[in-house]
Amino acid sequence: MWGVIRRILFYPFALLIIILAYIGAGLGAARIIEFVPAIGFAAFVGAFAAGSLAVRMIEGKASRAFNLAGAFPLIAAGALAISVWLFARGYPTAPIDDGKQPASNSTWTLQDGATISYERCGDPDGAPLVFLHGGPAIPPRGASIDTVCAIGDEGYDVYIYDQIGSGGSSRLANISAYSVGRHVADLEEIRAQIGADTINLVGVSWGSVLASHFIAAHPGRVSSAVFVSPGILGPRKGDDVEYDYSLSASSDYDGVLLPPLRVIIAGLMARMNPGAAVNYMPQAEAGAVMDRLAADPGLEYQGKCKGASINAGSGERGSGANYYANLMTAQDLKRLPDPTGAIRAASPPPILIMRGVCDYIPRSALGRYEGAFPAVTIIDVDREGHSFLGARPDIIVPAAKCFLSQSCE
Repeated sequence: MWGVIRRILFYPFALLIIILAYIGAGLGAARIIEFVPAIGFAAFVGAFAAGSLAVRMIEGKASRAFNLAGAFPLIAAGALAISVWLFARGYPTAPIDDGKQPASNSTWTLQDGATISYERCGDPDGAPLVFLHGGPAIPPRGASIDTVCAIGDEGYDVYIYDQIGSGGSSRLANISAYSVGRHVADLEEIRAQIGADTINLVGVSWGSVLASHFIAAHPGRVSSAVFVSPGILGPRKGDDVEYDYSLSASSDYDGVLLPPLRVIIAGLMARMNPGAAVNYMPQAEAGAVMDRLAADPGLEYQGKCKGASINAGSGERGSGANYYANLMTAQDLKRLPDPTGAIRAASPPPILIMRGVCDYIPRSALGRYEGAFPAVTIIDVDREGHSFLGARPDIIVPAAKCFLSQSCE
């Protein structure tokens, strides 16, 4: 009787040990091995070994017969392997059909041979204005591009480019190379290829953070900058800088915005062994999954205030995102020191910030920009949340034009 009770009590514990061993052995192997089948085999062996040990402890001896107790480790390890195969299989790599014709883009070729895809609009005889999209690695679409081009209609030569790893630009073979420093260096090369001593910048979300790091690294190269829904500058924690969705329509969204299991596994691998991650989930596949996450209605809800009417089919985000470029850049950003001191030392230009009153990034986060830049103008936009660039050209375009031309009353 006690033997039956002991099994009932301890077999769930044994299953937990098997699961932990499966994950631990797999991730441990992923640190040193890039061959995905070998990683999977190591995970299976770890689970089986842990299960065998657990069964021996429960039974009090090695099981000689091929009964349920003896088969338990094999059954559990096999079930884990099958579950990962079922729920972490590859995804289609075809881009999302957003109903829009692809733009006829031009390209710059960088010194390392990578290419950067860009669109040009506005006044070709005007002062150069470069747009930095958000994400990282989520290129703009539709009305967002129209808004930026409208800023350039009167006196600005506008360049809208896909950051490295996204859109029509090159993918880097080594995903570890996706970093803040790489993005900053690319922008400096772009400035040189435009042939301008100084440029104006418009950045949205992450693009505002990139612009700030560029200003710190290349003093005197930016005449002025406009930031829409700026991301958090510096550490993601502290100074009351915590995401707050209480005012955004996200609290009205009854869906769940979660990445697939395969993406979670790829993300864990990328942090430990980028080569293994790409072998497991290639960049094209990871980008297709990121496209679908970027087009999820949940992100539309983040852009509006609570109770707002949501147009979930706006198509503002289509194909061209890159999960690895997003992940590795974000991880690099966490490791960098607070840039506010370097920005101040660079004698930065004046900046204009436009922020939705329901942005999940709290207004207190703007204090870091005010501490880094000597001249900051802030416009609070009613009825908007995060990243409303394409939704409110009526406010963004005239405000940006008068600020950049220094003609605001």
